[in-house]
Amino acid sequence: MSGRPNKEGIAGVLAHVRRANALREEQADLEQAVKAAEERLKTVREQIGKADALKLKAMAQMDVLHSGNFGFEQRLTAFLGELIRQAEQKDVAVANKGEAE
Repeated sequence: MSGRPNKEGIAGVLAHVRRANALREEQADLEQAVKAAEERLKTVREQIGKADALKLKAMAQMDVLHSGNFGFEQRLTAFLGELIRQAEQKDVAVANKGEAE
């Protein structure tokens, strides 16, 4: 190959330039998606912390967490039983909704 430009050489360079530009655009899109995902992850982590704090507060108000009180095991058993019952009802509702669709 001579050192002079020709149609094939120019076309090859142009193809590489286009490929590099397309990859740069994809890189920018991916970086933007990662940034958005990191922000969402931060928000979700904060929401989990708040939900856990509210859960503990609600359990404390129901006197479930204070093991020194009389009847702790019975209260905890009743609480867990109700929690399971509600979860099962939700599962059935979700399954019924899926069947209806």
